[in-house]
Amino acid sequence: MKDRPVLFNISATFRVMHDISSDAIVSKLMCIFSGLTGIEVACYRAGCSVTELLVHRENTTPFCLTICQGELSVPPVSDDDLRLSHKEISLPDTADVFLLITTLVRRAGLVPKLIQDPHSSIVMEFIRHD
Repeated sequence: MKDRPVLFNISATFRVMHDISSDAIVSKLMCIFSGLTGIEVACYRAGCSVTELLVHRENTTPFCLTICQGELSVPPVSDDDLRLSHKEISLPDTADVFLLITTLVRRAGLVPKLIQDPHSSIVMEFIRHD
């Protein structure tokens, strides 16, 4: 991904410009997240801005996707990642982070849920709307 500065391009008219690379990454993540029932989004700082997606799935351990701020790096999910239920990627800015989250949420058909705790580092939660 060295030839790409960002995961998603945005047009001057505020349209997300999906392409083969960004669609392939989202599709691969959605395959891993099969049976997705909810996503919690937390943020903190650990030398850089970090966003964590705790992805809840039916009948299996939640999967943690850690997104660090830095040069675009989204390596394929390995067998070790699956065994540990954790993957770390790097996205260059908040636009890519938010666009990835909203793309996953839309594809999964999740809806936002209000977080009750004003002191929680969980900033967003998305659940299945049944």
